[in-house]
Amino acid sequence: MVLQVKSKNILWIANRDKPLPYNGGVLAIAEDGKLKFLDENGIPYWYTEVERSSPLRRVAKLMDSGNFVLQDDQVGISVWESFKHPTDKFLAGMYMGENLSSTSWAGQDDPKPGNFTFKMDQGENQYQITKPFIWYWRSAELQDVFSPDEIIPYQILYLLSNFSQSVNPAGKKSVHNNLTVTPIDYSRTRLIMNCTGEIQCWIEDKVKGWSLIWWEPRDPCGVIHSCGTFGSCNSNYERECQCLRGFGPVSPEHWNSGDFSGSCTGKTALCGGKHMLTKIWKTDSNLPVNNETECLKECLSSCRCQAYSYEESDNTRRDNPSDGGTCWIWTEELNDLQQGFSNGSRDLCVRVAASDLDRAENKPGGDSTQQVDAFNGRKKQQWTLIFGVTIASGIILSCIIIYFYTRRKRIHPLCTLFY
Repeated sequence: MVLQVKSKNILWIANRDKPLPYNGGVLAIAEDGKLKFLDENGIPYWYTEVERSSPLRRVAKLMDSGNFVLQDDQVGISVWESFKHPTDKFLAGMYMGENLSSTSWAGQDDPKPGNFTFKMDQGENQYQITKPFIWYWRSAELQDVFSPDEIIPYQILYLLSNFSQSVNPAGKKSVHNNLTVTPIDYSRTRLIMNCTGEIQCWIEDKVKGWSLIWWEPRDPCGVIHSCGTFGSCNSNYERECQCLRGFGPVSPEHWNSGDFSGSCTGKTALCGGKHMLTKIWKTDSNLPVNNETECLKECLSSCRCQAYSYEESDNTRRDNPSDGGTCWIWTEELNDLQQGFSNGSRDLCVRVAASDLDRAENKPGGDSTQQVDAFNGRKKQQWTLIFGVTIASGIILSCIIIYFYTRRKRIHPLCTLFY
């Protein structure tokens, strides 16, 4: 059984996981008061999970909102409604809470339940897209993000919350830069969990028809663990995944074939090294510090520390250094690293063994997009040889070495920005 609108966009399917093998099904309120979809032999292919009641008390209605309801006609209350059992569409009037989810189609023309489910995790206070047994994408809490691109726009949150005043977008300036239409006519808006793994927001214009105004993930880098552990993702590159400098693929063969799920690994135990990246997921801990040097020392004081990031407080930025800032510390393997943001990101200093950095520098065909120096400094040698030849009458050929020198460069033990 299918509900659809004039444009033939299907809003809801009752028996998507158990289709009739032929046409001719019947929708009826059975003797037990349940709404059922039956074949010609009276075998149910779908029914509502409600208490038994006299069918004379029950009535089924399709509301203007698109909500299909089963009501107790004597008391005028709904005992079941399609808005609490969505398929792949989310409409105005639904509430995306702990017990609601939206599951994609198996394919563009196959309405069976697919691989992707959009839902809310109230424990983590975030929205998620999951595949069987794994996370695929997740939104972010405002206080935990390094980039505003991770935040769902207020207008979308307002729709998902069934217009809760706690997320009312009126008067708020959205920090999200990927919403192209505002304000929104919510009666002509829908969210779709697409079979390709995107949660999409569509809005209808009376003249232009339906337009896609927002979606996530926006590119392969938005997918969780897209480059595995200690790998970074940059959607501006032809091959978006790269191992951090000083790290190498666990399986070079798989990595070179475009399968980045095998992750990257360091060759030497930690305690020494540095790297700069942007955008990373939730930290393991954070603490107040006076300056970045203290943050660096906190990381170096424990070999469990994988990386740190430092942010000055607003008062510190106003030339009041005594107010210090916040030091974020990561002690677990690093995942979901991204590069290529023009603003709204922070610098991340990753701990790498100095010996691995030297190997990475000398490796043929190494990654030249990331510049790295060791915490403890390393030697750089520069050799210049000039061979001069002068021929004059009566003077034999002579060779003169102009100069030869070696220069040592020491690196200040702070995370330095490179461009």
